[in-house]
Amino acid sequence: MPRLSLPNRVTITRVLLIVPFVVLVLYQNKLRFVDWARYTAMGIFAVMAFSDALDGYLARRTGQRSRLGYFLDPLADKLLITAACILLAIESTGVEGALLPGWVVVVIIGKDVLWFAGVLTIQFVTGHLAISASRLGRACTCAQLAMVMGILLFPDISRVWAGAAWWLTRSLWWIAASLGVLTLANYTRIGIRQLGENSSQTEKA
Repeated sequence: MPRLSLPNRVTITRVLLIVPFVVLVLYQNKLRFVDWARYTAMGIFAVMAFSDALDGYLARRTGQRSRLGYFLDPLADKLLITAACILLAIESTGVEGALLPGWVVVVIIGKDVLWFAGVLTIQFVTGHLAISASRLGRACTCAQLAMVMGILLFPDISRVWAGAAWWLTRSLWWIAASLGVLTLANYTRIGIRQLGENSSQTEKA
């Protein structure tokens, strides 16, 4: 049985860390755990965000790129962002004063659902797993990670400068949502082109 490559182990570890992150966010508003749970959640989230860059670097550095990695890496990001967005949009588990608006959640998760549906469609039609991160897609992921971290840091920033904390979180919401829309439009364009190229090749054959 072949062993998992180091980049894939890093990615799988990121997926597994989603569980303690979710548990900690669930407890961040419990009176006894407020600061401890939130700070620990931020620490785990920072590790996961760092590992997102690390697994890609290791894959390029060692030449250990694989189909499993191509699939797992974006899936890990989307699972993490989806879990964080849902929890931070619910009053009982969100951060007071920085509750994530429902429309931002819909845009971010909707983009990922449509992306996944597109990947499956292209896989079914062409027989190829078409997952290729663009610069825009990477920027979108970075913006979403920054948005989650900004929300978790909101209480600390607001203690120093409430106005800055308010503007920071709202700006991050808009940036993450806007990049999500642009990324979806870009992936849609690429997907249509791939389907068109496959159709042309089929007709020639």
